[in-house]
Amino acid sequence: MNLISESNKVNTQDETLFEKLSKVENFKLIMPQNVSKFEIIDSNSFIFSIKGMPAIKLKIGEKIKPSKIILESIESKINFTLTAFISVFDSET
Repeated sequence: MNLISESNKVNTQDETLFEKLSKVENFKLIMPQNVSKFEIIDSNSFIFSIKGMPAIKLKIGEKIKPSKIILESIESKINFTLTAFISVFDSET
């Protein structure tokens, strides 16, 4: 199964966003408000839980600077990945 969400525009340089998403501690800043747990496991992985759901462990897998970061599930009953594609937005189009 392949789920694709809508693109989001961020007012920052692509390399700056890539560097921020390359650090697991920054994911706490973008989690929804109903996150009941967020713990850093090591420099490449973290665990979080949303109220009423089981905890999810993720690790940073593939990184292609500055355009792509893949998060991979760890110790999950269902293996999955979350991929962030980073591209420059042309405000004239």
